[in-house]
Amino acid sequence: MNPDLDVDADQLRQAAASIAGTAARVREAAAVAPGPIAGPRWVTTDAATTAADAAETRLRELSADLSAAGQLVEETLSAYAEADARAAARLRSTR
Repeated sequence: MNPDLDVDADQLRQAAASIAGTAARVREAAAVAPGPIAGPRWVTTDAATTAADAAETRLRELSADLSAAGQLVEETLSAYAEADARAAARLRSTR
């Protein structure tokens, strides 16, 4: 029998874990950003603050997107396993 689709569940689990790890590192990177240093206010201070805030927001969004992608891999793997079990049950019932 030549399967139409072959899934390496262990490799997918490792990929999902790797994606989740990356999401956590990105989330941590956004959380440890240093605050502004006290000192004289420069003309560029507001622009720098706006850029830093935008970068932090984007890192948080990226982390959320990565977390969602890892979750989708896990959900897809579970759905595949369930479909595989149903197909195996149907095949057993025809014997």
